[in-house]
Amino acid sequence: MDQILSQTNILIREVEHDLVSYENAKTKTSENECEQVINEKLGRLLQMCDRLDILINKESVSKRPQLRQRMNEIKYDMKHYQAAFSNISRKKQQHEQEERARDLLLTRKFGPNTTVTSRTATDSGDTQIQLDHALDYSDRLDSTHMHVDNILSQAQSVLGNLRTQDLTLKGVRTKLISMGNTLGLSSTLIRSIERRAKSDWFILFGGMILTFKMYYFSVILFGLLFISITQSKKKDLRDYSDDDIEKLYQQWEENDSDKLSSDEQNDYYHRYRQQERSYPDLSMNYGEEKAKIMKKGLIQNLFVTLSGKPTKRETEDISEIWYLGLKNALYDIRKYVIDDDRVLFVAEDGSQSFDIKDFLIQQDRCNMVSIDNQVYYSNEAK
Repeated sequence: MDQILSQTNILIREVEHDLVSYENAKTKTSENECEQVINEKLGRLLQMCDRLDILINKESVSKRPQLRQRMNEIKYDMKHYQAAFSNISRKKQQHEQEERARDLLLTRKFGPNTTVTSRTATDSGDTQIQLDHALDYSDRLDSTHMHVDNILSQAQSVLGNLRTQDLTLKGVRTKLISMGNTLGLSSTLIRSIERRAKSDWFILFGGMILTFKMYYFSVILFGLLFISITQSKKKDLRDYSDDDIEKLYQQWEENDSDKLSSDEQNDYYHRYRQQERSYPDLSMNYGEEKAKIMKKGLIQNLFVTLSGKPTKRETEDISEIWYLGLKNALYDIRKYVIDDDRVLFVAEDGSQSFDIKDFLIQQDRCNMVSIDNQVYYSNEAK
């Protein structure tokens, strides 16, 4: 590793010496020899740098930073010498072109001017000096100067008008102040009026923004009210209470063409008037026993939710087993499957609803029972 680094430093010094020799070379032969030597040594330097990259990765971790720094210095010197070699070569080529053009100019023979039939007749030996391009360039420069002068004159006139307007406005302000003094208005009052005008602008724009926000929130509020009204009209069957179901039943009886007999009609209206009475939620406040007494003779709905995400067919089978068990226990009920996992049990006697609830929450697939928005969870759900 150290041997390669020393060889690399020696090559760099040799390249530096060769560059000086190449720059001071006078003949073409010596220049070509120097170019060949420099290119060969730069190629060797590039190969050594690649080899050093491989060897540095094989060294210990503690030595790598120092070796990497020396490697970067070598690469920097090599790039510097490559750039210097390119600059020297370019200068020599430019110098050769200048010498060639000078020799061509010195060896050219000029003759008298004659009539030229074509602008491309350059082999006749006539003296031809192309001035059209220079004349066009001069004309364009003159027109550009003229345009710039016009723009400057316009800018000067605009500045003069601004100065005149400034003086005019100052004179108007002075006259207004003098008129205010004549009318008894002090300069302090006039300045306060000016400040008040600025504050009025802020009040105006602030009021406009506030009014816009009020309109915006009003539109949003009315939109939400409209949405809530439209949604309330489309009430879900699962959210119907006992009063809603009785109202639907009453509408159905009123629209029915077959009227009830007098004895049935009296009993029906008697039951409906009993259900219209507003009792407090005794199941929440006074216990189930008092609720049984108050709900006796009234129709009561029980919404039962099944667990385990059953299908509608499974819900029908399971609810049918519960229904038959309650019927065998002499409970007067009806059953309706209203969803895949929800069943409605209608008890003709509200006092039996809590006994039915106790039976249902003890079943395996029962999740919860809802009576008048009061939820009772089963033993499995708990």
